Amino acid sequence: MIDKDSDYQQQGDVLVFDEKKLPKGLSKVGPEKMNKGRWIVAEGEATGHAHAIADTEKVEMWEAEDGTVWLNVIEAVELVHEEHGIQTLEPGVKRIGIVKEIDPFSAEERRVMD
Repeated sequence: MIDKDSDYQQQGDVLVFDEKKLPKGLSKVGPEKMNKGRWIVAEGEATGHAHAIADTEKVEMWEAEDGTVWLNVIEAVELVHEEHGIQTLEPGVKRIGIVKEIDPFSAEERRVMD
């Protein structure tokens, strides 16, 4: 559930939350998370499309043990996806989330497929 008081942006099934600082225990992500010279923030399961940032020198990418992606945006960058509008990410710390839905019959939570 999204906190209505949180500042966030949405691009398809990806949520970008503004945070105050990076938490402890994160691992800095290296070039292995890049594809075609872009940071891959989240990949689409159905289409193979990706939520990505091309200006890699303007962003540090971090990952938590649970797989949550964090960004330290140094200068404004564009988050792009083949099927969604461009989102401009302003400087600051960002936490990436994925929209989830609850199956009303099983009461199970699952990730929304993009």
